[in-house]
Amino acid sequence: MRRLVVLVLVLSAAVAVAMLLRVNTGSLAIVWPPYRLDISVNLALLVVLLGFLAFYLLARVIGQTVRLPARIRRYRARRRRERAAAALRDGVMALFEGRFGRAERLAERVRQEPEFNNVAALLGARAAQGVHASERRDRWLSMASEDKGGIMAAGLLRAEIALADGRAADALSAMTEAVPARGRNTHALRLQLDAHAQQLDWERSLDVLRELEKRQAVSPEDSGQMRHRALLALFESRQGDAAAVRELYRRLTPAERDDDELVHAAALAFARSGDGARGARLVQGVLEKRVVPRLLDIYIQEAAVPVRERMLSLESWLDREPDDPELLTALGRLCASQQIWGKAEEYLTRAVGKGASREARLALASVYEHLDRAADAARIHRELATTKPALPAPGAAPPTLVQAPNRSPGGNTLEAG
Repeated sequence: MRRLVVLVLVLSAAVAVAMLLRVNTGSLAIVWPPYRLDISVNLALLVVLLGFLAFYLLARVIGQTVRLPARIRRYRARRRRERAAAALRDGVMALFEGRFGRAERLAERVRQEPEFNNVAALLGARAAQGVHASERRDRWLSMASEDKGGIMAAGLLRAEIALADGRAADALSAMTEAVPARGRNTHALRLQLDAHAQQLDWERSLDVLRELEKRQAVSPEDSGQMRHRALLALFESRQGDAAAVRELYRRLTPAERDDDELVHAAALAFARSGDGARGARLVQGVLEKRVVPRLLDIYIQEAAVPVRERMLSLESWLDREPDDPELLTALGRLCASQQIWGKAEEYLTRAVGKGASREARLALASVYEHLDRAADAARIHRELATTKPALPAPGAAPPTLVQAPNRSPGGNTLEAG
């Protein structure tokens, strides 16, 4: 339809011009002594028009001829970029397919196009790392760092490779040189977190983890696991410094203060820092809600809490859960440590009847020995000798035996830890 309209317009214009020329009867005289040329105005206009067209076409031909070398250069550059882009595409695919040798060869081909120098160098470095060619990898990384636009990417890749090789200090150094501390993106922060974790620098790990949490760049599950691990390590490293342990405990969230492992670590840290009473209060707060064997083991041995108070607490928890073998074992051990042999036998016998652990049987055998009931003690030892010891549950405290009271002149009672 469009072509039909154009054709109609052209024909209409031709008809209009023909009619105009038909009524034009003027003439034009060209005098060049001794010559004179008389022509019609219509012919003169036609000659001028044809001359203009001829001049225009000649100028176009000359212009195209002059620009031909530049056009050829542009064509060759475009073809070179197209080949480099195709090689880059195939190289990335080969890298993800695990064909590292092919990826590195294609990176060499991509390097022929200056526009893709940085990307080709990074591709070659990653491929060389895949085949553990450290010399070629370092050469590629040096190429990637030659241009300012590739410094950050090369630095982060250096950091990734260093972390994979277990060189956390080199990873942090590479990130410091390539990425400013205030301008680090999520990927850089993740690498920094991994580097601090490898160095067991848990305080800085928590700082980086808080920054990732602000950016919502880490899942709650991963954040919780990393924070849990870091806090456990920090409690262990700060044992002996009560102020540092208190400050660390103050930073815990309510959910973390109810976590069995963290409470256990905090209680041990407080106890070994000379503040056993505070640690016992933490343990007691958890035990009032539920029975945790490893926390019971700490509580019954905490000398900072009077024995009578510990015994009353255990009895109140036993009223709540009268058939719990762990509570019965703990009460029996505590009574044995105070030479209350009758109650110790009662609680430990009940614990064994409820399917208590090997620890309760050993404690009961120790009580029998102190009651001069060697036959009963020997029977228990024979039963234990014929029974394969069960593997401890994950996170369970190691078995603890109740030793005989120390008959020293001071009359102090020792409890085995």
